[in-house]
Parts: sequence; structure tokens; C-alpha cells
Amino acid sequence: MAIVNRLMTLLFDVCFEPFARGPGWLSLTLFSVIASACGLLVYKYASNQSAIKRTKDRIKASILAIKLFRDDLGVIAGSLWRVCLCATVMLRHALLPLVMMIVPFVLAMAQLGLRYQWRPLLPGENAVLSVEFAEEDAPLDATSLDSDRSIVVEAGPVRIPSEARMVWRISGTSPGHHRLRIRVGEEVIGKSITVGGGFERVSLNRSRGSFWSTLIHPAEAPIPTSSALSRIAISYPDRDSWFCGANLWLVWLIAISFVMAFVLKPVFRVEF
Repeated sequence: MAIVNRLMTLLFDVCFEPFARGPGWLSLTLFSVIASACGLLVYKYASNQSAIKRTKDRIKASILAIKLFRDDLGVIAGSLWRVCLCATVMLRHALLPLVMMIVPFVLAMAQLGLRYQWRPLLPGENAVLSVEFAEEDAPLDATSLDSDRSIVVEAGPVRIPSEARMVWRISGTSPGHHRLRIRVGEEVIGKSITVGGGFERVSLNRSRGSFWSTLIHPAEAPIPTSSALSRIAISYPDRDSWFCGANLWLVWLIAISFVMAFVLKPVFRVEF
């Protein structure tokens, strides 16, 4: 999973490079169109298009029968039954393409979330760095934070033994992707921090290698299970925008993708 995430992150870094400083609506709309086009191609070649067309014709015929014989309850009931059966057949034909699309779709959503769900810290803006330990008897006194000159430790560490956790207040002075190093005795665990504007990716969380955590936070490799740490998190601000802000970007992405699917349907000659 870590290898797949690394490849996806590199791919999206390259794709987002021209749009990192541009308007969010442009990049989100473009990726929605690309997602729609890719979905149509998968649907076209993974489904039985001729069978789908025949099933749609049967549905149209049944609906027409209902209109023509609206006073005949037997015809209406039979036509409705055939429509339900045809809908089941359509769902069966759509199952394989949907299964094929779900994995790349989820991986892509995780990558887009790194850029649209949160924003990088602005120069001089502070955030909370939280370090959580795997064991309750955590070596808090043997833990320290190192960083380059672009990151300033404003306060901390604050040790919370009851939660096996330490926190710092930090800020960045210059834009870019920087590296924090948490030292626990002789062990060193890194954590990326992003400072700047635009749509640079941010890594909110780095934790031990559970499947869901690795899937949702794909920018960094999971913390080794042998580590004394279980999680490192930075409190990035939510992105504030009516179009590409936190949570709203997903609504717009799905809406635009569905609209573009119907717009591009005759171009790709897809039946669904």
C-alpha cells in the first residue's frame, strides 16, 4: 500500500504542478472532467454495451405500453414488472465497471483531499504539532524536536503523561516542504510540514500502518510498528472556499463529474 501511495503522490504532484498557484475552481473542474472521461472509458469497455442498449429499449417499450394502455391494469402491472427486471439487469451490467473504478477513485480522492481539504500554513502562521506514543509508559523526557531554520518552535514541548502525548506550537518562516525530526532516544522519525499558499499538498497525519490510516493519509509512509511513536499530527487549517473548501470540494467534484458524464456520453458513444 505504501508503494502505491508513493507512486500516486508522485503522479499527482506532477499533475498539480501547473495548477499549484492557480484558482482552485480551474484545477478541480479539470480533474472532474478527467475523472468523468476515464469513468466513461472504463464503463464502455468493461460493460456489455449491446446488452445495455437492448435493455434500455425494453424499458422504453414498457413505458410506452403503460402510456398506450393506461386503462388496462394487467398491461400496466406487467409493464412495471418488466421495468423492474430490466433495472436489475442494468445494475448487473454496471457492477463490473463500478468495481473496477472504485479502487482508483478512492486513491485519487485521497490525493485530492491532501490539496483541497486543508491548506498549507502561511509564513508566520502557527500550528500545533502533536506526538502520540504507542505505550502509556512513554519516554517523554527522552523526546525532542529538530527542524531546519525555516521552522520556528514558538512554545513547548508540553508533556501530557496521562495521554502519552507531547505537543509543540510551531510556525514556518519560508514557503516550501520542510522536514521535522522527532527524536526518541536514538530513534528519529520524520514528518513533513508545508508552508506557503496555493494548492500544495499537506500531510496532516503520519501514523502506524493501519490500512485506513494509510489510505486516508497517503502522503507519507506509515510509522514503523517497532517505533515508540504511534502518531504525528499537524493542525493544518481547513481550506476556506465555497467551491474548493473543506468537504465542499468533494460535493463539487461529484456533481461536475456526473454532469460531464452526460455531456461526454455521445462523444464516447457510451450506453448507461
